[in-house]
Amino acid sequence: MDKGSHNGAGGDFHMMPPHHTTSHHSTSHHSALTSHHPSTSHHTSHHSSSHHGHHGGGMNHHGDFDHEPLVLNNGPPHHNFYQHMNQPMLHVSTDFSNVQGMSSMHNGSDDMDDNKSMNGQKRSREELNQKEKKRMFKLNETIHTLKKSLDDAGVSCKKNKQSILDNTAHYISMLRNDLIIAKQKAEHAERMLHSSGGSQSKGYAPFERYFEFSSTPTLIMSMDIQVIRANKAFREVTGYNEDALKNKDTLLSCLSADISRARTLVHNAIDSRKTLRTVVQNAISNGRVTSSLSLTLLFDPQGNPECLECVLVPLEEEQQQYDMLKEDVTLDEVSNLV
Repeated sequence: MDKGSHNGAGGDFHMMPPHHTTSHHSTSHHSALTSHHPSTSHHTSHHSSSHHGHHGGGMNHHGDFDHEPLVLNNGPPHHNFYQHMNQPMLHVSTDFSNVQGMSSMHNGSDDMDDNKSMNGQKRSREELNQKEKKRMFKLNETIHTLKKSLDDAGVSCKKNKQSILDNTAHYISMLRNDLIIAKQKAEHAERMLHSSGGSQSKGYAPFERYFEFSSTPTLIMSMDIQVIRANKAFREVTGYNEDALKNKDTLLSCLSADISRARTLVHNAIDSRKTLRTVVQNAISNGRVTSSLSLTLLFDPQGNPECLECVLVPLEEEQQQYDMLKEDVTLDEVSNLV
């Protein structure tokens, strides 16, 4: 019976290969799952230990199978697979609207950033354009002013910007040269004055005295109608001192009460380069009088016009003489006297 039992046990053992193969296949098929789920491995190990405990006597008599690995019997092949699938392995959100909301929020944030960037770039371009317009406006205004200054100075140039700038640079260079020459002349005249010891001014002293105390009211003025000297007789006739005569309108009114006519007389004397004589009604400090006016252009040693001499003689005495003689002589003769 022992032998039969042994044979039976041996027969049972030799009938294991199909079961062994199935368990091995199941173990291989679920190796990944058993590695992640200790509870399943524990159940399988317990079942396998019970099975091998049942066949322990057979294995003790066959040393060839001492190294046989443990057989993991996991039951039916697909039993544990569905059991594991019923358990959630990873948390997956089913709120798809939330995911869409998050995505749209991120997209909206990106769009807002893009819009802000585009708006910032647009504002920067607009600011740069405004600055450039202001700069060009100031530049054009400056060039227009330069053109007007050149016209006033008698420098003719084209209306384009390059011509205006070129002529301005040339005119400034010319003025610098004139300034250098004028300084050199002034320095030379100062050296000559010091070297002569002031003898030249002493030579002019008598003429200064003669001019000042002459009985003829005389005034010397520049070409641009500015008083240079007015002698004592002229100051007494008009009632103005030299400081008051520095006012151009006051000076012109002394030549004629009609200031526009006085200007015309001065320009005619300069243009003709001849002595101009006429009768005027001029304004003085205490009223108006009728006077004889003569304007004479004076020249420097080189023959260039330098200043104007104005002689103003009231006609009160001549008028008295005219009244006395008009009965004895003809009108033409009296006119010749005047």
